[in-house]
Amino acid sequence: TAGPYKSLLEFKDVERFAAMAPVLWSNYFDKGSARSEIYDDRIELWIEDVPAEVRHPYFEYSVVGYFQRGLELLGAEVKRHPVESFSAGDERVHYQLTTAR
Repeated sequence: TAGPYKSLLEFKDVERFAAMAPVLWSNYFDKGSARSEIYDDRIELWIEDVPAEVRHPYFEYSVVGYFQRGLELLGAEVKRHPVESFSAGDERVHYQLTTAR
C-alpha cells in the first residue's frame, strides 16, 4: 500500500515491471547487466557480461526468482523456462517467463 512499487501493484503493470530489469540489476550488482524483452505471452530475461569468476547460480536464481515473484504479485501466472544458465555452465543467463494474465 506504500513504497516504490505501490503504483505497479495498484495498476498491475507487468510491462513496466519487466522493463525495469536493467535498473534492478544495477541497483544490486556492479558487474554485468540485465535486460528484458516483453511479448504478449512471455518475458525474455537475460543476465549478461558477468565475469567468469563470479558466474554463480546465486545471481541467476535470485534475479530470476525476484522477477517471477514480482510478476506473480502483479497477477501473472508464470512458468519459468531456462534457455541458458550459469547453473548449466553457460556464459550468460536467458530465461523465458511465460505469462498468463
